[in-house]
Amino acid sequence: MEWIRRYVMQRSAAKREELSNFEGVLMPSVSKMIEKNAKDIYGLRVIPMDVFEFEVDDDEEFYVVNLTNKTCHCGSWTLIGIPCKHAMTCIVLRELDCNQFVHKTFHIETYAKTYGPKFHGMPGHKMWPTTILARTLPPPFRKMPGRPNKRKRKKEADCNDPV
Repeated sequence: MEWIRRYVMQRSAAKREELSNFEGVLMPSVSKMIEKNAKDIYGLRVIPMDVFEFEVDDDEEFYVVNLTNKTCHCGSWTLIGIPCKHAMTCIVLRELDCNQFVHKTFHIETYAKTYGPKFHGMPGHKMWPTTILARTLPPPFRKMPGRPNKRKRKKEADCNDPV
């Protein structure tokens, strides 16, 4: 169990150091996904139905995008939390900031809160204070039910055979 504690402490320290290298509002991997979706919007046709509701034509398939509810009928945006190419088409059309349409989970601020608490060192168990209480005992051993024994079943079958 000692290695788990060390691993968690080292990992959170490394993540806090990585955090200083991030720029912008979103995580770098999410920014790459948004850039990819922004490149894939060419060739998609958008039909505005309302101020924030659109119908997007993608190769004979129509998708309804609602920027207010942050939904697209392809399901990707709802599932992942990152605008799909259909949503990106609508966001670009209205000249809006795509960072507002990404789920808060992928913001650097949320990432910083996750790895914000610091773990403090702990002395080894030999340095812990001793107590006057009785030592705790493990629960009593109880044989759990399992698969029946094969030999027992064969013996039972042999007993019923007439000799």
